[in-house]
Amino acid sequence: MSAARTAPQHGARRDPTMPPHSIRPWPLPVAESPRVEAVRAELAVIAGPEERERRAAELATALRAQGTPLVEPAAGDDGEVLVTFLWHGEAPHGVLLFANKISDILDPADTALAPIAETRLHSLTLELPSAWLGTYQFVLPDSPLPAPRLHAPVDMALAAGLRARLVEDPHAREYAPNKLGPVRLAVGRGPGAPELRLAERAELDGPVRIPSPSNGEPLALHRWSHPRATPESPAVLLLDGEVWHEQYPIVAELERRIDAGGCEPVHVLLLESGGPRQRTVDYTADAEAMRALLEAVRAAGAPRSAGLILAGQSLGGLFTALAATRDPDLVLAGVAQSPSFWWPNSGRFGEGRGTWFGERAAAARPSPLVLQGGVLEWDLFRDIRQAAELLRVQGGLLSFDTAVGGHDAHWWQALLPDGLVRAIDAAAGR
Repeated sequence: MSAARTAPQHGARRDPTMPPHSIRPWPLPVAESPRVEAVRAELAVIAGPEERERRAAELATALRAQGTPLVEPAAGDDGEVLVTFLWHGEAPHGVLLFANKISDILDPADTALAPIAETRLHSLTLELPSAWLGTYQFVLPDSPLPAPRLHAPVDMALAAGLRARLVEDPHAREYAPNKLGPVRLAVGRGPGAPELRLAERAELDGPVRIPSPSNGEPLALHRWSHPRATPESPAVLLLDGEVWHEQYPIVAELERRIDAGGCEPVHVLLLESGGPRQRTVDYTADAEAMRALLEAVRAAGAPRSAGLILAGQSLGGLFTALAATRDPDLVLAGVAQSPSFWWPNSGRFGEGRGTWFGERAAAARPSPLVLQGGVLEWDLFRDIRQAAELLRVQGGLLSFDTAVGGHDAHWWQALLPDGLVRAIDAAAGR
């Protein structure tokens, strides 16, 4: 990574598919860990650097004995915990924490770990809610970071350089699948975080290929039906189906809940995205292309009479919310997680954002939605909360669920099964 950067184009027209990004609006909740401070005090009185480094290595091993990050109770009774991220090793240009929607790409140095007593042991302690659940990695820059430019667009060259220097936390007690690269995501959680972890796979039928109505690209569709599902049973359509088939397999969990009487039998369709560019094309499509995709999916994978229950995240959440608004005759209900209600991001000042709100307000009989959002998603959460209020006034809100997390598939998978059960119940009139 080099400090040289391309000058941002302040006057350039906005890309309507590019999410908005503003500096994190709340200060980093830096705190002091009693255990780390005890280590700092012990190391500070060791005069010789070699002996101090030797002892730092021993103390690092002790701090990591139960896995990382280190979690301790915070003072007071506010339900907070102290979460300490640790790194021991060479870091000539520092160590950065890249934690989902805690770190900010506009100011990456804000989440730098600090060396303890001038040793190779580094730490950063944050005071976070007990229910926090998030994924993270570290970055070892190969040169000093440039000064932040808080009102500039994201520096894509700098961001790419930092991503190239990502490393995993080798002592994490838990890891999550990483769809975007080879470096594993470590998982951090407070004692009050959701515990569900989707891991058990089920046998699926397919895939079959259906062409995207927008550009003809083939999209893989996997299928599963509960043994008690009938032609009239609804079909759950999971967007970004590769995530829910490979990274966080969800069908086995749904089957358990159906068998236990927790929800009605269903068919399940998992539609793969085709990759980042293709999902942008399909998930922001106009009303005609969106309906064509829904009809093609149902024709290829579900009984002709089956109504659809959609679930999607980010742009997939937007697709879910739009489909429930535009095509209530096809879509019975939906679960929209961290939906991209900013889309399209148009106009010099972002004044064209959020067309879903107008569509929903004007819709005659839209289908109901479960909305779920992470309270750390500072560029999304306000829109999601306002969307929940609109749906509540309309009588179309099945539930509004929040997680203490960012734009993160790890909390999406923890909350999605409950959201789907509520949507299935609503479709069944339960």
